Amino acid sequence: MDFVFKKRKRSSVKAVYEDDLVTFLQANNLYKPIIEGTYRCRHCGNVITIESLEVVVPTGTIITMVCNNPKCLSQI
Repeated sequence: MDFVFKKRKRSSVKAVYEDDLVTFLQANNLYKPIIEGTYRCRHCGNVITIESLEVVVPTGTIITMVCNNPKCLSQI
């Protein structure tokens, strides 16, 4: 049996270690809105907290976030 490998478009995934999360959020002016409870999940609209923050999604110049709800994570 022969296998055909298709070339896939390469994408890079950037990550922030948990120890660097607060510094990252502060550098992007996101820490205060999260601490104040004004930042919301891009999918469900629930308030994002440091504990519930699961994914940071940069889209151009806009940064959105996704909470740790499995339904929200499945939409990424």
